[in-house]
Amino acid sequence: MPPGQPTKYKPEYCKKVKEVLGAGGFNVTFCAEVGIHVDTFYEWIKVHEEFSEAVKEAAVLKKDWFLRKAQLCAFVPEDNPCNNGMAYLIAHNIGVRIKPEEKDTSDGVTELADALRDFAKNPSDK
Repeated sequence: MPPGQPTKYKPEYCKKVKEVLGAGGFNVTFCAEVGIHVDTFYEWIKVHEEFSEAVKEAAVLKKDWFLRKAQLCAFVPEDNPCNNGMAYLIAHNIGVRIKPEEKDTSDGVTELADALRDFAKNPSDK
């Protein structure tokens, strides 16, 4: 590491990043919680292999968290405060792409819900 201010990095941040992202948090959420700038976060990924691996694992946990939230919106929208806008946002965050022309049908079933159900069946295909 180049000379300068000592690093704030601690090995226990590997566990922390998984906790934060695995609960639906974002990289900036983690940064705020440990008191670093987002640039430092990305520097740690480059410099600390164990942190880089933890961030990759955390991304999987986060995707799972978002998928579970999306399933609630898609499968039981009448029992859930989510709306299609929220479901669309969640779908986008997990990599499900919905065409803009896909809208609600008269019976309340949406193309978005169908896409999320499809993703839930085969997430590794996406």
